[in-house]
Amino acid sequence: MALDDYIKERQDAAAAATDPNVDPTADPVVDPATGPVVDPQNTDGSDPVIDPAAVAVELEDEQLNSFFETTGKTKEDIKGVYSLGSKYSELETKSNEYLQELDTIKQQNAELKKGLDPLSYFSSEQTYIAEQLRKKYPTMDPVAIQTAITKDISEMSDIDVLALQDVIKRPGISGGESMSKKLLANKYGIDLSEPASEWDELARGALQRDAYDARQELNTFKSEVELPSIKTEEELQAERAKQTEDLKAQWAPVLPKLQAFDKITIPGKEEGQGFEFEVPQEFRDGLGDYFEAMIVNGELQPNEETVKFMMVQREKDFIHQNLSKIYTAIEADLSAKIKSEADALLNNTDPANTQTRTPDGQVIGGTEAHLAKQPGRNRRI
Repeated sequence: MALDDYIKERQDAAAAATDPNVDPTADPVVDPATGPVVDPQNTDGSDPVIDPAAVAVELEDEQLNSFFETTGKTKEDIKGVYSLGSKYSELETKSNEYLQELDTIKQQNAELKKGLDPLSYFSSEQTYIAEQLRKKYPTMDPVAIQTAITKDISEMSDIDVLALQDVIKRPGISGGESMSKKLLANKYGIDLSEPASEWDELARGALQRDAYDARQELNTFKSEVELPSIKTEEELQAERAKQTEDLKAQWAPVLPKLQAFDKITIPGKEEGQGFEFEVPQEFRDGLGDYFEAMIVNGELQPNEETVKFMMVQREKDFIHQNLSKIYTAIEADLSAKIKSEADALLNNTDPANTQTRTPDGQVIGGTEAHLAKQPGRNRRI
């Protein structure tokens, strides 16, 4: 009997035992078409020997599959699911740590942005303006400047406005604002101890007109300082991009001269002993990006000094990248020169046989022939 069939039979028996309409002592009803289920290994028709532990495991696995709505899963598979809980907890902990770090970074960025705002160092915009005016006019009375900026001039009395203007325009005069008011009272013939409504009508008219002009002048004085504006990251990026494009445009007429670099001349100790080395096309093709990076990163302005610096830097970088090739070319050139001078001394006018025969019988040229075939043959000058 197969194990699945046996388990089903036992499950059916258990269901029948709980059914009140079924006699538990009666023989089980057997389907005539199929007959009793018999294990093919038991030829005598007896019940097979079933391992109770195996049946228990099978039943447990079925219950797990039923609970998790899966098929073919065993208890060992389920153990792997339970282990994911600890991994999830570990990932959750790390995720929380990263989120805390992100919050910290955001707070730091906010503090840095705040530090870029000059107004953050002052109690108010008016205090900032007053401080800038004090720097611009160090001889003026700082208290008078502070009053002119922080107070609403339109709400001040005419006599107070004129006295404030006098102190600002005439710093260092003895008596300060108090003396200015006394002088103004004497000028307009008014008594400061009396209400303004009791002053002479002509005196009040003259005082009002002069105070009007003084208010206009003080408002102009306040507008000399422009409040700083804090640019957004997008505005800063756009500004940098425009500056870069403007810088490139300024260099456009000069770059062709810098890129005209077809050979480099290495001077010798004496006149006529110099050496020319051709600059490969590959290096020349990269000069556009090379100079653009130098200009943009260094924010270099086009002038005679900068152009000279860039030309020297171009040659230094080229020599650094091609030092071994230049050394080999100079060595070959000197060897040829020494041989030529030796042949002249020995009156040896026949050309040297520099050919070499390879093991397979091929004849190839020597160093001179090899160098002559190279693109951009270097030569001595």
